[in-house]
Amino acid sequence: MAGKNLAFKEGDILFKQGDPADSMYLVRKGSLTVYIKNEDGELPLATLDNGAIVGEMAFFDQKPRSASVRASQDCEVTQITKADFDRLLQQVPKWMVTMMQSLSGRLRSTNERVQKLEEAQLSAAGGPILPNQRYPFQIVHKTLRGITLALMKDGEKEGREHVVPTEAVKNLWDEIVGEDNDIYFGIIKKLQSFGLITLKKNSLKQDVLAFQNRGIFMQFTEFLGSVAPRFSASSPFLSKPSLQLFQALVETTSLSGYESLNVNINELLAQQKATGADTSSWSGGLPDLVKKLGLKLSKNGQSILVKVILKEHKPARTYLDHMAEIQEAKLI
Repeated sequence: MAGKNLAFKEGDILFKQGDPADSMYLVRKGSLTVYIKNEDGELPLATLDNGAIVGEMAFFDQKPRSASVRASQDCEVTQITKADFDRLLQQVPKWMVTMMQSLSGRLRSTNERVQKLEEAQLSAAGGPILPNQRYPFQIVHKTLRGITLALMKDGEKEGREHVVPTEAVKNLWDEIVGEDNDIYFGIIKKLQSFGLITLKKNSLKQDVLAFQNRGIFMQFTEFLGSVAPRFSASSPFLSKPSLQLFQALVETTSLSGYESLNVNINELLAQQKATGADTSSWSGGLPDLVKKLGLKLSKNGQSILVKVILKEHKPARTYLDHMAEIQEAKLI
């Protein structure tokens, strides 16, 4: 295949995200960094060394560049133009071209999902966390988002588990969160104690984070992202009475046999008091549940009803227990 040899200095840009595709590049010497832009700067996706090819995706799906590429050190590449490549494709079976187009579409979709996850993570945290904004749950949520990004970029399935190298997770955490190492290892230890991740060796004897149930990890991440902005130094975690009231609401709904229930607060307090529970301060915890968990209230005469949906609130009960442990551990 014809091609033109080019040299780039460290820091030179080969192409930017959104540029039209006119060439792809074969790395002959040195290395390149592939990255996408986000609200907090840049998010590296890959480092490409000798023999790697970059820029080929847009050749197949005819869309603008999905990521930017920069020389991470002095390098030499061979530039292959669209015209050169089209001549080569005339010798390739149509089914193979179709397959390559499909693969390119999937890779582009992954890049877009990575960027959306990063943007959502920044949005949920109110933008980059400043030194005077050390809100524990927002930092933990950024950590969970970082693990999710690492899993998408570098993870793989091994047996029944999804695994990702711990080095990839830590590198991304340093870039996204940038807090002390003690905070990182404290959060990882807590995630292990919750049963959300395990630390192990993969088949190549590399240290990895393993997920027996990736879905539960994602659910906790999404839950924390939805509630984390409601907690801050001026608006601390739920009080013990609030947690006790929420637990009683979920248990009452579970015992009813219904998937959702409007629980009468007065009747609930009377029932719990009859079992010996000290419910004297539970009513004061209700406004906190409404404000921070978004519980819906309604009235039936003089009675206050709380809408409980098991599918939503039963997992939330477990996640709140996790948050309570994080708060008590004073990781941040």
